[in-house]
Amino acid sequence: MKNYWDALIFAVAIEKNLYDILGVSSRATTEQIRTSYRNLARRMHPDVGSAAQSSSAAMAEINYAWSVLSDPVRRRDYDNSLASSRISTASRPHSDSYDRAAQVIPPSMLPPARFPWRAMLVAAVVGSVAVLIARGFTDSPQPGIPDQLLEPGSCVVVGSELLATEVSCGGPHEYVVVQFIPLDRVCPLDTEMFRDRQGMGMACVRAASPGSSVGSSSTPR
Repeated sequence: MKNYWDALIFAVAIEKNLYDILGVSSRATTEQIRTSYRNLARRMHPDVGSAAQSSSAAMAEINYAWSVLSDPVRRRDYDNSLASSRISTASRPHSDSYDRAAQVIPPSMLPPARFPWRAMLVAAVVGSVAVLIARGFTDSPQPGIPDQLLEPGSCVVVGSELLATEVSCGGPHEYVVVQFIPLDRVCPLDTEMFRDRQGMGMACVRAASPGSSVGSSSTPR
């Protein structure tokens, strides 16, 4: 996350040389850079300087320049990017701002690609709740006819994938659904929990009577 914001701030100030921001030479020592940074910070800090001199944006630039130039690794990467930019500018004098940003920002400062797991989880939970609410306002199907919309009283079998599949209660079955809950909730302790084959929630079940067990499709226990 830190590298991400570094890239954003750097992209905004891409036309400015960090050494120029601190008023030092590119050959300045770390101590010289520190001294210049402290002097600028005292003069430009919004809580210290006068209204004419103070600027939050300017202070942000100064802080960013210091964070890069005070770190040996980041300063080396920045110096390399400056050298590359000069070479590229000499060969392509009409490059646009997007090309300059791509040349100057080091790859290590770019944010990593991330899969939106949190958004996917929220969408799944919201979808499950919506299905449960919708089912509460619809007519229940005729008893004993599987429609793969699990609800209390539904009869199910559980295969090797550990997914609950509804079957007719008039035929062989392993479990009877006691409660159907969203994916992010947990079943009562006196029940077993299996995911609905449709992916809409979790089925809290109890074992059916021995005579209704389906030996061929049950999961070994």
